[in-house]
Amino acid sequence: MSKKVLVTGSNRGLGLEFTRQWLGRGAEVFAACRHPEEAGALNQLAAANPDRLTVIPLDVNDAAQVAAMAERFGIGELQVLINNAGTLASGERMGQLDPDVMEGAFRTNVIGPVLVTQALAGALAAGGGWTINISSELGSISQRSGFFTPSYCATKAALNMWTRMLNFALAPQGAHCVAVHPGWVQTDMGGQDAPLDAATSVASMITLIENLGPDHAGGFFDHHGQRLPW
Repeated sequence: MSKKVLVTGSNRGLGLEFTRQWLGRGAEVFAACRHPEEAGALNQLAAANPDRLTVIPLDVNDAAQVAAMAERFGIGELQVLINNAGTLASGERMGQLDPDVMEGAFRTNVIGPVLVTQALAGALAAGGGWTINISSELGSISQRSGFFTPSYCATKAALNMWTRMLNFALAPQGAHCVAVHPGWVQTDMGGQDAPLDAATSVASMITLIENLGPDHAGGFFDHHGQRLPW
């Protein structure tokens, strides 16, 4: 039986590459994004893989869409959930912080992944499903050394805590959760100066995902599988 994988934020960058590479491994992929009608590359993949790729409209901040998405899956039907959708507010400066920007970052980067995971807890149960929260080393409190992209850093630190909490909640049902730093990647968010291309980062992360075990549950890792400090 092929593995069933759901990827949020699948229209571009890491999400699109996750979709492409999981398909290459024979998985059945559910690719969720806010505006499927504008996701040209994703729709091309769907046309080429009509039996194994389903594109789903999903704004992780929309409770009704989250609920509708979750209704597609029965108990134990999903093996991997990749919470990839995220946002980064650039140009934040002390003295000019915008509460709407800060709130929006927390809704998308923290609350969204938590509620998506909650909605899919049953689908991940029993079969040993894994939730993969795409985090960042910028969420490591102990490694921060300056004031930059503060909302992004704070939301990833919060997502790391939620990864621990979600793992405690999922484990009794047979499912688990980890946070993964993909590296600094050449995407719209990471920019073209980043040292990693999306294909290399995602290949490493999938290798990690395929080898996850009890010792990883609730942890924070880089894309090579090395444990990162909180």
